[in-house]
Amino acid sequence: SEQMWVNPLEIPDNGIDDDENGYVDDVHGADFANEDGDPMDDNMHGTHCAGTIAGIGNNAVGVAGVAWRGVRLMALKFLDAHGSGRTSDAIRAIDYAVAHGAKIASNSWGGGGSSSALRAAIEHTEVAGMLFTAAAGNEANNNDEVPSFPANYDIPNVISVASITPEGDLSYFSCYGNSTVHVAAPGSGIYSTVPHNSYDTLSGTSMATPHVSGLAALVWMYRPQLSMHQVKKIIVGSVRPLPALDGKVITGGLINAKNALEAAWALKPPRPPVHAPQGIVFEDTDSRIGVYGGVVTITAAADESDIEYYRVYMVPAAVLA
Repeated sequence: SEQMWVNPLEIPDNGIDDDENGYVDDVHGADFANEDGDPMDDNMHGTHCAGTIAGIGNNAVGVAGVAWRGVRLMALKFLDAHGSGRTSDAIRAIDYAVAHGAKIASNSWGGGGSSSALRAAIEHTEVAGMLFTAAAGNEANNNDEVPSFPANYDIPNVISVASITPEGDLSYFSCYGNSTVHVAAPGSGIYSTVPHNSYDTLSGTSMATPHVSGLAALVWMYRPQLSMHQVKKIIVGSVRPLPALDGKVITGGLINAKNALEAAWALKPPRPPVHAPQGIVFEDTDSRIGVYGGVVTITAAADESDIEYYRVYMVPAAVLA
């Protein structure tokens, strides 16, 4: 329990929605499948992933997570006890994470086609500076040809994760993609926590993904000044190449904590530019209701010595935290 995030605006067990966010007693997160503030796991999948990220270490009990000190886990549930759920509830979970300041979203789930609403929610996480790790899928497909969502969304804060075996081979079930899957992590025969103070062994890209999430947390705690994009760059740029992953994932490698921490130490944190654009104007040239499209005109800063690029985000007001 010491690893769990605590909602500072919610008073536990008083039956009142203290922070008026629509969920009563959402102290450690929320359950969007059952519309309440109790995200207790009734499937074991989420608890298993959580143990891989932040199981307490150095206590001779159970397992140690990749980042076993200092992490706070926000439990956001949108799948029911059978592992089924709705995209709309996934979006609400993502929006909740953004609204409450989560820095990493670990997504060991997938299925269904592409959704413009889900894509917009994930784009919103990038604007908020959140890293979004996602399981590549367990159908042994080439994701370059058969997309798997949300892992296949080409958004700069997404890291798509394949699974490898202890021997360093691509797991037989793992999806892959030389241009769509970024890295691999251990996902075959992973021993971790499950409900009722127990442990079990599971396999899947769902098990690989929290290794990447844990590594991201480890890097960020080590160098908290780094930006989200820098953390992603470190993770994908510090892999250990493996022959079995050549042509299977973008980096051709397995994540490596030692390499990542050394890279984090060497990387200078970003400094926001002092000089700002002199003006920005958007002209909406699309007459359709509910659709925006047009031209953005930026009047550059008078001094661009500390500016590398300009980026424009269009974020729906309905999903602003």
